[in-house]
Amino acid sequence: MTTLLRTTTRCTPILHARPPSCTIPLSRLAAVQAPRRRGLQSTTWLDDPATAVPLKQQVELHAESPRARALVKLIKDFKAPIRFAFAYGSAVFPQAGNSGSMVDLILGVTHPTHWHSINLHQNRHHYSFLGSLGSSTIATLQDATWAGAGVYYNPYVEIDGVMVKYGVVGIDRLCSDLTEWDTLYLAGRMHKPIQVLRHDSRVLLCQRTNLVNALRVVFLMHATTDPTAPLAEDELYRRVAGLSYLGDFRMRFKYLENPHKVANMVAKQHEFFEHIYRPMVEELKNREFAGAVEWRTLPDGSSVVDVDRNPKVLAQLVGNLPKSFLAKVRATHKARSGDSAASAAAKVGADSDPKGLVELAQSPHLDAYLRSALYDTIARPALVQSAKGILTAGFSKSVNYASSKLKKGYAASSSTTAAPSRPASSEAAAAQSAPKASEASGAKSDRSRE
Repeated sequence: MTTLLRTTTRCTPILHARPPSCTIPLSRLAAVQAPRRRGLQSTTWLDDPATAVPLKQQVELHAESPRARALVKLIKDFKAPIRFAFAYGSAVFPQAGNSGSMVDLILGVTHPTHWHSINLHQNRHHYSFLGSLGSSTIATLQDATWAGAGVYYNPYVEIDGVMVKYGVVGIDRLCSDLTEWDTLYLAGRMHKPIQVLRHDSRVLLCQRTNLVNALRVVFLMHATTDPTAPLAEDELYRRVAGLSYLGDFRMRFKYLENPHKVANMVAKQHEFFEHIYRPMVEELKNREFAGAVEWRTLPDGSSVVDVDRNPKVLAQLVGNLPKSFLAKVRATHKARSGDSAASAAAKVGADSDPKGLVELAQSPHLDAYLRSALYDTIARPALVQSAKGILTAGFSKSVNYASSKLKKGYAASSSTTAAPSRPASSEAAAAQSAPKASEASGAKSDRSRE
């Protein structure tokens, strides 16, 4: 049975450990305690200065929480070796107006063929008809570059009384997506709060790169679209959380996805986003962000991020984006600015800007270039992965899953408002940061047009 303990020093509900055979109530899994602000100030980083990043704080938070101890039981019965695992989604982290009924898991494995071979012997009932074709076929369908994002999902699996959908991915494929943004399928999911169930140091370092690159893109987008005002904290989190949806085909259809999903997620999980991203911005502002950003707390208690619009500073952010992603940004820039004037300007600046990064960073269309690159990265793998899910889940489970998504999408689309966000004081921040009255009024005008 689940019991609650209360001590004299803290009033946090503690979920007792239970034998593997016991059932974990799903309501307990969704009851998440947000990290307290005091924890943000007492952080233990990795010992190596070269990798001293806030991600260890994220891992410690998730690994030691009562929720993690409950969720980790869901992967303990797998006989096949799991190297890295995390849980995500609305059944694990709360979202305003939505409580998921199925826990989403990602299992990182070293050898997918070997893993599926062992798992087929133990859990043949987890698989669709594809299970009869053997582990080699399953691993090929999982990892082939033409077959989506390198994930094989088994949905609607009951484990220890909890309904679970688990995806299997090779560690090499996962780390490549985190560092190179091959598809942003899993890397995008890991921009949001995740519940780490089994830790791997290689994935930790790759996740660091993933989160830093997400912040770089958001800062560049903001510098282009809002040339004066600072970036409000809630808007920072909404933009980070929304990157992976910019190419998701489900967001283009009215009833396939909740149009307020990102706003609802940030409204309910604000403390978790802050726990991950605020220390990262503060600790890495000079090393990873080239001194382009500064976290600032306003008199009313809200926070903003000041973004330097100096083209040479922004060029450093652009130049450190994943290579394949940057190549897509460059290709779009070249295609859209191929006129003679742009070519002449490029030739003039060739000596001082041999890689063309300053020219790219100061382009008024940089936001559009970044969005185009995100769409090109995400769209096809997401579509193919969804189509592959029909095979991996089987017809009946696919119908159930699609029906569930349509019901959620219809209910969300029928609601005209998203969850209220915390008040942001970007206008006041813009006025405070502008030394002249004319600049302050210009910043306010820019914010009022949003």
